[in-house]
Order: sequence, then C-alpha cells, then structure tokens
Amino acid sequence: MNIVQLLASTEPAESQGIAALGLSPLAILAQGITFLMFFSLVKKFALCKIVDTIETRRKTIEESLNKAEELNKQNEEAEKRVNALLGEARKESEEIINKSREEAGVIITDAEVTAVAKAEKIIADGKLQIEAEVLKAREALKKETLGLVARATEAVLGEAVDSKKSESIIRKALEETK
Repeated sequence: MNIVQLLASTEPAESQGIAALGLSPLAILAQGITFLMFFSLVKKFALCKIVDTIETRRKTIEESLNKAEELNKQNEEAEKRVNALLGEARKESEEIINKSREEAGVIITDAEVTAVAKAEKIIADGKLQIEAEVLKAREALKKETLGLVARATEAVLGEAVDSKKSESIIRKALEETK
C-alpha cells in the first residue's frame, strides 16, 4: 500500500451494528450490573418493608370494604324496618281516623236525635201551654159572657137574677144552639 492510499483511508470508517446506534456493549454491561446491584440492595432492605406496607394497606382497605358492605346491609335492614314501622303507623293512623269519623258520626246522630226530641218536647209543651191558655181564655170568656148575659137578662126582665139561675139558663141556651 502506498502512502497515498493510507492517507486516503484516514477518513473515518462507518460503524456497524450496535456501535452504529451510538451504544457501547461495555456500557450496557456496566449498566446491567449496576441495575442488578441496585435491585438486590432495594430488595434486601426496602422491598420487604414496601411489600409489608402495601399488604397492610390492602388488608385495611379490604376490612374497610367489608365493614362498608356490612354497614350497607345493616342500613338496608334498618330502612326495611323503618318502612315497615311507617306502614304500620299509617295503617294505625288510618284506623284511628276512621274510628274517629265513625264516633263523630255517632255523636252527631245522637245529638241530632236529642235535638229533635228536645224540639218535639218544646213544641208539645208549647202546644199544651197554648191549649191551657186557650182553655183559660174560654173560661174567662164564658164567665164574662155569663156576666154580660146575666146583666142583659136583668135589664130585659127588670128583675135581678141570681148567678146560679142565670148560669143554668145560659147553659141551656148554649146547648140548644149546639
């Protein structure tokens, strides 16, 4: 080879394989060894604690979920009991209202019957009182009429007629007119 050829070959040669990507196999090997050492240190000192912490948290979360599920079941049961109690309370209140209405109807009916009876009694008493007053008025009218007739007879006959005699004469006359 000649010098010219050697100088001409001083141009950089193209890299091939992994070197073409700019990666060095030694650097990759060194990084792999470093990673394995770091992983073994983390595994030995930190990974157990991390796993224990994660496991503790998992158990806590699982217990919390179980408690939440149990509380949901209790809540549903409580809601069912409350709804049942509310239904019973509604039925009882409806029964009480219906009984109250019935009792009110009975009381109103009794009051109406009592009022009608009192009104009828008042009317009957009024009629009796009116009849008694009419009888009194008739008796008073009879007496007054008898007195007037006696005076008229006395004036016509010119003699005094005693009250018994005039009364008998007037009654006779009244009976004849009937």
